Amino acid sequence: MAEKLKDGKKNEFERDKRVHIEIAGNLKNNFIVDDKVFLHYIEHGQRRDSSTVVSIRVLNNKSMEGAFFSTAADSSGKTFWKRK
Repeated sequence: MAEKLKDGKKNEFERDKRVHIEIAGNLKNNFIVDDKVFLHYIEHGQRRDSSTVVSIRVLNNKSMEGAFFSTAADSSGKTFWKRK
């Protein structure tokens, strides 16, 4: 497995140098509107750290949807989580 870098090169991941992640978050229980989950995680990568914030709302007991914002490649977008 590898990460593509913006100069076109690849950064190969080494199994013995695993990435550590710090996760914090909370669940907001609402009585009238959908419950919301807020997560913030910091990934301590081999080359750099990245920070991601996820805000999702609970649709039912098997799925959630929302948005994420990350410093990894300055990415953001919609996210959908589903329990199997």
